[in-house]
Amino acid sequence: HSNGFYDKLPLMGKMEVFERTRAQTRGEELAKMLFLRSSSSEVWLSKRTNFTKSAAVTSIAGYILGLGDRHPNNLMIDKQSGKIVHIDFGDCWEVCQTRTKFPENVPFRMTRMMVKAMEVAGLNGSFRSDAENVMRCLRQNKDSVTAMLEAFVHDPLISWRLMAEAEAGGGEEEGQGGAGERVGREYDDDDDDDDEDDESTKGTGEGGGKSTSSKEAANMKKKKQMRRLSKRSTPFRRASSTEIQDEDEDEAPVDKEELNELANRTLIRINQKLNGTDFKNEAALDVSEQVDKLIRQATSTANLCVLFQGWCSFW
Repeated sequence: HSNGFYDKLPLMGKMEVFERTRAQTRGEELAKMLFLRSSSSEVWLSKRTNFTKSAAVTSIAGYILGLGDRHPNNLMIDKQSGKIVHIDFGDCWEVCQTRTKFPENVPFRMTRMMVKAMEVAGLNGSFRSDAENVMRCLRQNKDSVTAMLEAFVHDPLISWRLMAEAEAGGGEEEGQGGAGERVGREYDDDDDDDDEDDESTKGTGEGGGKSTSSKEAANMKKKKQMRRLSKRSTPFRRASSTEIQDEDEDEAPVDKEELNELANRTLIRINQKLNGTDFKNEAALDVSEQVDKLIRQATSTANLCVLFQGWCSFW
């Protein structure tokens, strides 16, 4: 990873290197931590059970929300109970799966270190049964879940525009510097284009006045939209009341259908998950089949070996 050689390997080469690297260690650090931090065997069994159950609940709930970027810094463990606590919910709605560089094709984090910290049966024990119970509960109450998440579509403080801009732009900037930096560079490029347009329209006379004014108006409208984007560093940051007031005063009304197009697609994707048709299958899967596919996808070597280095998939 340090010299970029690994990233240039084909998939089969990455899988071979990944398997050989994991074979050098046993991946039992998390399991040993739970054991050594327990004052008695009863406490250890309780922590291990809580760890397994909380992993099942948060994995299925995170999958429904499309929660990504689940590297070790975003997962914490309660010292007393052993339960998993997630932080940093900025990458929801499967934005990590749609990026062009280092896409996350796993529904949730389930590396070997987490599996070995579970009960003796591993993924086939209480984790699987609890995951099925959570998925079954969500699917039985899918109308309530969808109605609650539908509020994001009508929330004027959620910026879906930046996500759409990142989706349309793609490229390496999205995987490296983030959408905010890319928007800023596009805004600078727009300024350069405006200067060239100004120089090209000088001396056109009365005949070119109408076309010049229309071009300037279009450029000004585009620059206002880019200013609005550059104020927001993350797709889901809530705007302040001052920003909302400035947007209402300075900018022309925006087509709400255009802004909510991505949000509507997100709700369709959530409905597919709650109906069991999330694997491009026409017939709905039952709960056990759906959970089994998710576990296979989360533990697949082909999916884990292509993640970025900071995700620590080899753990």
